[in-house]
Amino acid sequence: MTNDEIIKEIVERLKKVPEVKKIIVFGSRARGNYSEESDIDLLVIGDFEGRIIDRQVKLKLLLWDAPLDVGIDVFPLRENEIDVLLKKGSFFWKEAMNTGRVVYERI
Repeated sequence: MTNDEIIKEIVERLKKVPEVKKIIVFGSRARGNYSEESDIDLLVIGDFEGRIIDRQVKLKLLLWDAPLDVGIDVFPLRENEIDVLLKKGSFFWKEAMNTGRVVYERI
């Protein structure tokens, strides 16, 4: 599968979750300078409840049987959580927001 096909498969699965509002791919897969060993980093923005780890488990379970042959890191956050991280000056999240590529947005 190509990078775009992998991302499309992920989006098709994750957009079924009603809380998911936006999916952003960031890191090397978004920049296009990835290798075969590179994972896919996903910022999933939504109206989530509960702990982040529980949200991650919920979303990762939707992907576990997908024939993707690539590691996936999922970061499910609410918009207010992202705002807090950005205000704290987190380089990681600033980079994700500045260089990330929106691959899904619920209208």
